[in-house]
Amino acid sequence: MSARQYAAVLDVGKTHSKLSLWETGSGRRVAERVRRNGSVPGAHYRALDAGAIEHWLCETLREFASLGAIGHIVPVAHGAAAALLADGQLLCPPMDYEQPLPPATLSEYRALRDPFSETGSPALPSGLNLGAQLYWLESLQPKLLADGTAIVPWAQYWAWRLSGVTSSERTSLGSHTDLWNPWENAPSRLAVRRGWASRLAPLRSAGDVLGGLRADWAERTHLATDTRVLCGLHDSNAALLAAR
Repeated sequence: MSARQYAAVLDVGKTHSKLSLWETGSGRRVAERVRRNGSVPGAHYRALDAGAIEHWLCETLREFASLGAIGHIVPVAHGAAAALLADGQLLCPPMDYEQPLPPATLSEYRALRDPFSETGSPALPSGLNLGAQLYWLESLQPKLLADGTAIVPWAQYWAWRLSGVTSSERTSLGSHTDLWNPWENAPSRLAVRRGWASRLAPLRSAGDVLGGLRADWAERTHLATDTRVLCGLHDSNAALLAAR
């Protein structure tokens, strides 16, 4: 096995998930694998298939582990999805933002949301505003966002799966979610009024190391438990960072 240090970047997009391996010293891409995402079969709404992505991620990390020592894993994902967690469990499948919302529900929600001047978040169709997803899910399951539930952005969901540490992050929360006021660097008034602000997982910076790889993931992937899992960030911000 090579002694070089590598970083693995997990990029969970809407249509595809991608795992790439990078040499940390030179920035050279060593390997890349891509899978097409699907929906959860039999779900009550169009939902992201986190289980299938996880199975693929585990197999691909095990493949990459044979190429060299992986020092970091960086999760990246789109911002129009979140996981609702309680007692270490996913409470419901994360919603696909292309799920149509009932017109009456969407109309009610839009009357509640904060103006663009406060959040920088435009009113978007279907579930592209994460707040609209939460509002509809609450109408379907009123106790879903009770005390003890954590709202975890999609990128940070994968950081949690790998490290066991819940977090949220500014670029994920600030991506047309309606949940974040970037000028105040704080949750939006809507998020506070609805009680969602107090459910957001602890705020961390994108480059923060949340911890080492969970022991069960280390066993499944053949990676070391001291592989560092970063908090991660929103995909557009990650692309800008890469371009710069």
